[in-house]
Amino acid sequence: MRDIGISIADAELSPDERHLAVLGLTDERAANGKDWFQSVYLLDLTTGQMRLLVAAAGPYQRIAWLDNDHYVLMAQDAADDPQRANTRTGRPAAAAIVRAVSGATQAVVGARCFMAVLPGGRLIGASLANCRRDAGDDRQLQIWADGRWRNFAGQIMPANADVRQIAVSPVGDRLAYGLRMGGTMRIVVADLATGATIRSLDLDSGTDLTRISFSPDGRRLWVAMAGMLEEWTIDALPDADGRPVARAFPVRIILAQRMASNGRRLMISGPAEERIHTIDLANGHPLAATEFAGAAAVGMMRTRPILWAASTSGGIRFWDQLLGRVLATVALLPDGRFVAVAPDGRYDTNMGPDSEKFRWLFSDQPDRSLPPQTLMRDFYEPRMIAKLMDCTSAGRCASILQKVPPVAGLNRELPLVAVTAVRATDNGAVAVDVEAREIRDARTGLASGVHGIKLLMNNREVAADPVNDFNMFPDLAAWRNASFTREDDASGVRRWCFLVPIPSDGKPIEFAACSFNADRVKSDTARLSWQPPPQRPRPRRAFVLTIGVNHYQERRLQLGFAVPDAELIGQRLAAIPGHDVQRTLLTTSRGRQVTSQDILDPIALLGPLLPVTREKLQSRLRAGGHDPSRLREATPDDVVIISFSGHGVADSGGNFALLASDTRWDLSRTLPDPRRAVEMASLTSVFRAIHAGEIAFIIDACHSGAAVDTPDFKPGPMGDPGLGQLAFDKGLRILAATEADNVALEDAALAQGFLTAALGEGLTPSGGPADLDGNKAITLDEWLRYAVQRLPSLEAEMRSGTGPLSARGVLLVMPDHGPPPRAQQPSLFDFTNAASPVLLRTSP
Repeated sequence: MRDIGISIADAELSPDERHLAVLGLTDERAANGKDWFQSVYLLDLTTGQMRLLVAAAGPYQRIAWLDNDHYVLMAQDAADDPQRANTRTGRPAAAAIVRAVSGATQAVVGARCFMAVLPGGRLIGASLANCRRDAGDDRQLQIWADGRWRNFAGQIMPANADVRQIAVSPVGDRLAYGLRMGGTMRIVVADLATGATIRSLDLDSGTDLTRISFSPDGRRLWVAMAGMLEEWTIDALPDADGRPVARAFPVRIILAQRMASNGRRLMISGPAEERIHTIDLANGHPLAATEFAGAAAVGMMRTRPILWAASTSGGIRFWDQLLGRVLATVALLPDGRFVAVAPDGRYDTNMGPDSEKFRWLFSDQPDRSLPPQTLMRDFYEPRMIAKLMDCTSAGRCASILQKVPPVAGLNRELPLVAVTAVRATDNGAVAVDVEAREIRDARTGLASGVHGIKLLMNNREVAADPVNDFNMFPDLAAWRNASFTREDDASGVRRWCFLVPIPSDGKPIEFAACSFNADRVKSDTARLSWQPPPQRPRPRRAFVLTIGVNHYQERRLQLGFAVPDAELIGQRLAAIPGHDVQRTLLTTSRGRQVTSQDILDPIALLGPLLPVTREKLQSRLRAGGHDPSRLREATPDDVVIISFSGHGVADSGGNFALLASDTRWDLSRTLPDPRRAVEMASLTSVFRAIHAGEIAFIIDACHSGAAVDTPDFKPGPMGDPGLGQLAFDKGLRILAATEADNVALEDAALAQGFLTAALGEGLTPSGGPADLDGNKAITLDEWLRYAVQRLPSLEAEMRSGTGPLSARGVLLVMPDHGPPPRAQQPSLFDFTNAASPVLLRTSP
């Protein structure tokens, strides 16, 4: 790793086991160079995605979930003891209640000592005199509810006594706390509803209590002291000598910080521990310890056979609970970045393939490091953590996950690529010269080979050789044969010259190029910055093409609101600040079709065409009753926004297609006639030719997530065919109405598809709620992201009605007695890692 990983102070799994919230221990310097903060990461275990959502002022030491949607950050230092000379004075940092998904602070709560979460989103803590010097004499327990702290009725602290540690039963009915009175330590268990004392346990004089924790059923209490761990059966009556029913576990714990149990086993961890200890609760004997030093938090999932732990120095680790094997280790890096690695070498990350934040080392070449993309094709596993958890739960990882090849056999010799020259032409374009040279290992004779070239302008692909939109090669040999580039001369150099249109804004441009070796491993990226000469600025245009298909030859496919969808999107984009908007509406009517060719031709008209070809496409559209007059070749100064509302279909292999109005679908067949469908390879080909600076494609159709999220798609420089690969290479933003295996709905009350309704709500003539950051401006990507956030709640609101919901593929009627169809969840495929410069709305 090139960056130092973020140390972890604490972590906790949400009650629904969907999110792991992680509190960084390391202070990070803010952008102003003066202030410091702690990072809070949120790992979504259902998607495997990690996000940095909060930069907390703190300092905080604990994170705990109030419910599935909110967590609380709390100050809780183990050294906070009013009897120690070095105990702090003043107030700890106020607790912060944070909404998990947005990272917004919902409430700020005055700090208390040893704070813990109660049922119903409440908190409990002890007055500050229990953990601060010069904080008065109030040492009562208090409960925070309805925005204020109140004393916990029924438990009155004796004079000169200190509360040490607080725990709440997972059942929510009991509270336990340590009470130090002089040299005596007493554990008190109280009823949360009444405040009455249930039991108490006196510990040996001078005991230093470090942690207490309830069993899952709340009937036992585990008590950690310096070097010791005991279990107290709370409800059992004392023996004949008056001694409580308790047992000591034969493990030595230095400083326990977290305990976790499934009722059969107990795990204990702490930042000072070299390993995680495990106790068999049936006999009290220790089991094999888990080697993971400095685990500040540990947990056992209830719904899956998974263990997890977060370390002050070792990141986050997941294990198969049944077999004890490591599933993955996650390293956290600054700015919300992460790398997750499995023992077999597969990995996931939210950093780009050219990142310098980590590099690979190989045992057979210890003196050589290679960039992340070296292992990307075979070892990069998007959503790896989620996949590992799912297949571990099913016991089918060997059959579900594609086997990775041995690293030792991988050709690591990479072709050497260079952008050698950029020359301006007189037509708003440049000629870019690129070279690639084969590299050969003198010791082994292994050659890299040179297989194709890609040229990027400002990190977006603008040219490639060869272009492959239609062929998924069956094996490596077939790909090598199709992509091999022969040398131009005896020196072994391959040369290309690409003519590329450039923006007319005069800003510096970075050109980049890369190739692939014989094992499809990407080369290092060659870069060249270039300052274009002054040129006359082009007018900025926004081409808005909206397609709606209500009428189908197959009457059972008829839709009611696809045409209104197309009309609404066009209306919302009728005015875009700083752009001359060119709108084209392509819709069906009783006498007008939208065929597969009608869908492809308008998109093709936005790219470069020979005059005879352009006239042919325009004539074909006019003959079908459509107006192509506003469709022109787009330049890098232009914006292209295309929407399709209608039916979509995906086969069992995840291959997606749009259905045109002349679709034929025999009732005896599971899929329509592919000759009348618009397959993604054809769409990819016409989209690739467009040179617009910004391109967005909105698909309001069933299974539309499969347009990008095919089973084999990996968002990286793979050189593969497909719309997903093009979206990554070209910076094409694709908003899909639903996942690959789900339907998109339209509603009679809305008179729209749900996705379009969310888009229409987010962008109004005067602005709209899509201004997610509140800066009085709505960018293109903000608008698309708003629809992703809004659609699930919009659908839930409409489901409360009684009308039928039409799926763009089937009809779903919701009887009162039946369960509703699965919720529609849109997806935004945006691999640019940057905000769009296109402003759709501005306000003073």
